[in-house]
Amino acid sequence: MKNFWKKYHKWVGLFFSFFILMFCFSGIVLNHRTLFSKAEVSRNWMPESYHYKNWNNGIIKGTLRLPDGKILAYGNAGVWKTDSCFATFADFNRGLAEGIDNRKISNIVRVANNDIWCAGLYSIYLLNHDSWKEYPIAGNDERISDITQRGDTLVILTRSYLYTSVSPYDEFRKTELKTPENYSPKTSLFRTIWLLHSGELFGTPGKLAVDFLGVVLIVLSATGIIYTLLPPFIRRRHRKRLPVKTQAKALKTSLNWHNKLGTWLIGLTLLLSVTGMDGI
Repeated sequence: MKNFWKKYHKWVGLFFSFFILMFCFSGIVLNHRTLFSKAEVSRNWMPESYHYKNWNNGIIKGTLRLPDGKILAYGNAGVWKTDSCFATFADFNRGLAEGIDNRKISNIVRVANNDIWCAGLYSIYLLNHDSWKEYPIAGNDERISDITQRGDTLVILTRSYLYTSVSPYDEFRKTELKTPENYSPKTSLFRTIWLLHSGELFGTPGKLAVDFLGVVLIVLSATGIIYTLLPPFIRRRHRKRLPVKTQAKALKTSLNWHNKLGTWLIGLTLLLSVTGMDGI
């Protein structure tokens, strides 16, 4: 029975190691979205449904007409300048932070003094001639949901707060959103499991703990691959009477780490795997 489990643990683990590595690397990136917001992956590498074609996939969510008759179109890929017939489009993202994640524009508004503002995912920008100038919101670490105006007052909505500012918009007043009447503080089972899986349920320490478990799974997969593929290589070198001391030491080290980490953290890695299945 022991040999049976050893055999199938090796080959099943080798088959799933690629997927485990991809899940772990992508999970760590998703846990630190702001940190990796400037990184980009070409959509040509992705399935066709993710390709931009005929302005699909939310590439245009709305428009704002300029005083000269031109139109600013905005969406998931930034801002574009076009004419009233939508015949030609020109890139209008100069000044916005690099990275497609930073160019997810939720809205563009014009305030009473004719200043034009746009809201990205992490910051807001003021149009200055043909480029955007960033105006950071001090103390905000949440993603921005929307931007609007009331007279000369700029109103920014995040997931939990309202920020308001008046000209010259150097300071923002933070207002916590009130709980609606008859509000029941409940969340879905899926949301709870997702927060547990990402570690967000326990704040930054929880996310870092999940990152650590992700690294552990990466090490388990890597050492498992080494332990599976290295012995044939060692045997070939041995038959050719070549030195194998370094390779044998690497094999032993890999096996030790694989067994120790797998034994010590099997409960937590299983919890991470099971909660991750909720998102499939």
